[in-house]
Amino acid sequence: MELSNIFQSQKTFFNSHQTKDIGFRKETLKKLKGILKANENRLYDAIYKDFRKGKFDTSLTELNLIYNEIDFFLKNLDKLSKPKKVKNSIEPAAR
Repeated sequence: MELSNIFQSQKTFFNSHQTKDIGFRKETLKKLKGILKANENRLYDAIYKDFRKGKFDTSLTELNLIYNEIDFFLKNLDKLSKPKKVKNSIEPAAR
């Protein structure tokens, strides 16, 4: 598939507003975590080849951070996505 076709496909999907649904977002985060877990050894190998970073260091400083972020948003997405009232930030200029 050509890059322009991929871009157009992604743009069309985004404009469908399916990504606004909280359930969709949670499922996508779960899928991402599953893909990362399933490919951990490949990620360890690639990071070692690029940066000479060992498995323990990669787990501690790369993958665990990502897993913690995903878990945080899975747990808190409902609360974080609630509408909030904000004050009008435009105030009349002092004369």
